[in-house]
Amino acid sequence: MKITSKWIVWFAITALYIAALGAFACFYKLGYVFDTKLQSEMAEVVRSKVGTLVSSIAARPTGDATIAETDTLKQMINNDDRIVDVVYLNPNATIRWYKDPAFWGKPFEEAVALNLFPTTAVYTAFTKQTLKVNKYGNGNFYEMAFPIKGAKGVLAGVVDLQVSRESTRSLVSSTMVWYAGAVLFAFALMGAILFIFIRVKIINPISSLNTAVNAVSLKEMTLSYPERNDEIGEVAESINSLFGKVKNELKGASTDVKRKKETESVWWQSLLAVSISKGSRAMVVDHDNNIMFTNFELNTENKEGPIHLLDIFGGEQTELIEVVGKAMDAPGRVLRGTTNIGGKAVEIRAVLLPGEGGQESRTMIVLEPVRAPGAGDTTVTNR
Repeated sequence: MKITSKWIVWFAITALYIAALGAFACFYKLGYVFDTKLQSEMAEVVRSKVGTLVSSIAARPTGDATIAETDTLKQMINNDDRIVDVVYLNPNATIRWYKDPAFWGKPFEEAVALNLFPTTAVYTAFTKQTLKVNKYGNGNFYEMAFPIKGAKGVLAGVVDLQVSRESTRSLVSSTMVWYAGAVLFAFALMGAILFIFIRVKIINPISSLNTAVNAVSLKEMTLSYPERNDEIGEVAESINSLFGKVKNELKGASTDVKRKKETESVWWQSLLAVSISKGSRAMVVDHDNNIMFTNFELNTENKEGPIHLLDIFGGEQTELIEVVGKAMDAPGRVLRGTTNIGGKAVEIRAVLLPGEGGQESRTMIVLEPVRAPGAGDTTVTNR
């Protein structure tokens, strides 16, 4: 997998992980904020009606609600669609007002038995005289019990609101949708910017460096790449430095090979000049039977590259090829034979000289005219 593909995969995984964590935290934080806001708004609704409720209770401490109280409580339900139900209780915990008159005057315990209250919020409001909020209905509703206090902080009654959380849930849902869109846009924009940066600043320079390296010839061994003041530029400099070292090594090796060839040529020319009798022809071939040294001049016109033994004698000289082949199979042993070259009988002597110290083996072949009669018949002997 290429760097670009790996980067896209890891960026997507990281972005999804961060987005999921953010969504989880945002969901619960928004729920808390909007629920707190809802409770504050309901408390403000009740607080705005406290004056009317307290004055009516002072005028009629027990019994049913006055007309003013009834109108006030109905307005609370009619003016705010979040308020599902309202129960108003006297200080002695009897029902002072409810939308169903059949409940008016009933004791708290009896109302509880009739499932008028979904939670224990009212009980807590009476016993502790503090606001109590409980969820019910799978978290879709709040029961909010507000203690109403009159003069000198005396409990004057309890207003119990049953409030829908639909608005809160709707706000949370819409906000989460907005959050998801914003996060998607932000990560997409950030990913595009980072992708362009990586592509322009890393991937493309590396591709150019790769092209430059592939374009280097063994003859020049020089990297053609523009200077960069970054890590890629340092890599290019290191590669160029390596090419320089390789070039020097190859140059030194080439010089050594050339020197060895010159030394070997002088050695063989001297050896052939001293050890081969006048009128005899001698040559030295490598392991591929390419001629390397001779004591006579070769006709190399119209011939490029190495000259093979068969280029001189042709394929009809089977006797010569046979002797040379057997010599190569028996290093250090002089093998002899006779043949006819140009109508003249010639004695063949061939010996394979193994190389030492990393040098290649060489085969020396001597062709000496046969002066004795009957030398045209081919024989091969081992001596």
